Amino acid sequence: MIAPSRVQVLVDADGNVVSAVLLPSNNSLKNETGYDDANQRALELARDARFAPAPHLTIGRMIFNWRTVPPDATNPPAASP
Repeated sequence: MIAPSRVQVLVDADGNVVSAVLLPSNNSLKNETGYDDANQRALELARDARFAPAPHLTIGRMIFNWRTVPPDATNPPAASP
């Protein structure tokens, strides 16, 4: 399980993200494998996000709840004769 990644974003009047900052986690799962990768991916996704235009700068928070999926089996079980 990977803890949620929380990112604070600053959005300009055109709806473009001009700043994305990872917020500290208060979750004990932060030491789990994949957490740093998940946080980096959350920052990438936040920076690429686009929002509806607004009359002024807007600050918001994006929360990424990760869902882990087990990998596919590489070798199917042998068939019995």
